[in-house]
Amino acid sequence: MMNRFRKSVLACLLFLVLPVLLFAAEQENLKIVSLSPGLTELVWALGLGDRMIARSSVCDWPKEVLKLPVAGDYARANPEWLAVRKRQDPGLLLIVDELYPADTEKVLSELQIPFRNMPCRTIADYRIWVRYLGDISGRTDAAKRELERVDSILAGIRARAETVKTKKRVLWILGTEPLVAAGPGSLPDTVLCATGAVNAAENTAPYFRTSAEWILKTDPDVLILLNRHGTDMATPLEGHPVWGLLRANRTGNVIRDIPEDELFRPGPRLFEGMEKLQKALYPEVFRRPEK
Repeated sequence: MMNRFRKSVLACLLFLVLPVLLFAAEQENLKIVSLSPGLTELVWALGLGDRMIARSSVCDWPKEVLKLPVAGDYARANPEWLAVRKRQDPGLLLIVDELYPADTEKVLSELQIPFRNMPCRTIADYRIWVRYLGDISGRTDAAKRELERVDSILAGIRARAETVKTKKRVLWILGTEPLVAAGPGSLPDTVLCATGAVNAAENTAPYFRTSAEWILKTDPDVLILLNRHGTDMATPLEGHPVWGLLRANRTGNVIRDIPEDELFRPGPRLFEGMEKLQKALYPEVFRRPEK
């Protein structure tokens, strides 16, 4: 009777413990392929750089990632490469925030390549990805610290935004050939509103094509033309007749010295980028009051 009881207890313990052990083994064998620059940065921020085995052609931060092989372009996987690599690393997991063409998910499923495809275009999306990567890797503490860091930075940004006396109308230009600007519902719009600014592109699509004449008609207080991989995006506009008429240009309120990757890439650096932008827009809110 006692032996039968002991066997039953042992069986129950194995039933409870074995899944935990298997999950721990899966976490230890996890090998990550990221085709999203923002997610690649997050992998490193959570201390998982040693688990990453490949990247996309546009993943370029941190610099250590450039040593890894390329498994595709942004949002475009190379299923054949992944299938070969999965035989070497059974714990391979592909992470992306979108996939093209439309049948890629079907192809990956047929090849039995595990993948996670969910958006990372907003701050809320970023939080979901932090928790997900923390859970599957066993780095829940690192994920918790990252979320606390984000909350702390955003709280500071919001507190300073509340002290802004006059909100500036800001137009964020994302491309010059053709001219593309950021409207309501876009990530830049979220960033602008958080800093205490107003998006001058009202009643538009989140991302839309525009013209120099429209920009002049809108005539924002501030124009954002961020540095893209060392290229000054304002240069193509400087030769246009409209450039000299823009209030933002005449008053020296063109923001162009913040790297675009720090403000238009939903990843760990976004939040420090938001602080830099707020300081460029409202330097007075960073000054300590005189005693």
